[in-house]
Amino acid sequence: MKSILIVNNIPTPYRNFFYAELARSLRERDIILTVAFQGQKGRSHISKYEVGWDFGNLDFNFRNYFSSIFGYRFKYHSRISLNLDIFIDIVSSKYDLILAPPTMSLWNWLYCILPLRGEKILYNEYHNNGGLEPWLSRKLKRQLYKSFNYIATPGEKAKNYLVSICPVLLSARNIHLPNIIDEGVFLNDKVQNNRGELLVKYNLPSNKRILVGTGIAEYKGRRKLIDEFHKCGIIDGILVLIGGGENLSILQKQVGDLNLGNSVFLLGNRSQLEVREILMASDIFIHSASSDPSPLAAVEAGVLGLPLVLTKQTGNHPELLINKENGYLFDYNDSFSAILNLVFKVSSDELAKFGQKSKELAFKNFGSKTVVKALTSDLSNILERFENRN
Repeated sequence: MKSILIVNNIPTPYRNFFYAELARSLRERDIILTVAFQGQKGRSHISKYEVGWDFGNLDFNFRNYFSSIFGYRFKYHSRISLNLDIFIDIVSSKYDLILAPPTMSLWNWLYCILPLRGEKILYNEYHNNGGLEPWLSRKLKRQLYKSFNYIATPGEKAKNYLVSICPVLLSARNIHLPNIIDEGVFLNDKVQNNRGELLVKYNLPSNKRILVGTGIAEYKGRRKLIDEFHKCGIIDGILVLIGGGENLSILQKQVGDLNLGNSVFLLGNRSQLEVREILMASDIFIHSASSDPSPLAAVEAGVLGLPLVLTKQTGNHPELLINKENGYLFDYNDSFSAILNLVFKVSSDELAKFGQKSKELAFKNFGSKTVVKALTSDLSNILERFENRN
């Protein structure tokens, strides 16, 4: 019986679904998966607000444990977390394969350079969009990463970033490891699909095109989006933004100051069911982020068949968007005016074609069954090579 350890920061509904599906698939090949969580919730590194889900509502249908000290679990995870118990587990020689993203904690950096009994996979979601990075940081990462034979990334941008840091990784085998959704829950029958009823339910106009975005954290670029929406003077469309947190009051003030109360709707935090319904009532999805490695929101919109408008800084855009085939790609650093004017003028027939292509790409590259099957095969092959070498 072979064994795999995956280290992650915090549990989420979609991660837990993925781990449960992967664990089930691996068991069919006599491989046991264990997931080590560094904390129950995350904490912003800039301002100390919590990020995470209601822990009591999460399912854990896979082998797992939470980092603890003297029997007490770590409630919060951050990049300076010192998860000594996980580190000891990593170096214990119990596992044949270990995947521990280096940037998630200080201990994971050490894992990169230690000689372990098992095989190691370098997992990375980050990309810097070609921006400058301190020389010392790049040099340190190059030394840490150069010994890996395998890398795992959610897509092309993250893979290219690793290779730019450490060119020898060009010869490393890349494993596709994206964020995925539970289609059985996301597309369940409880979701209303009558658009007219949904518009009434969420008090949205029926005679205007709806541009929707999920998430309002600063890096999502919503302040710039609202400002440029105002400058464009859009009269035949509205902007709907879903999400809560410390930025909500800032955006509410911005909308009030610009007198956009009838054309920009800030809906606050919503349940998963409500998010799906709002997306289904909308016409186009926009992700205006200045940087975002692998946003699940864009995948969700694609699965629901929405045309996508994504920044080049959106990490999974190469796998989700073909420019002018299922939406439009634009640069966060440019003016949004051209893209906003375009999406509110494109024909309804064209949008319908875009939506169908979005669904096709989302299921092809992010469908849970497809991803889990391919990942199970990849991990099994790595373990087989490892066994043959030893």
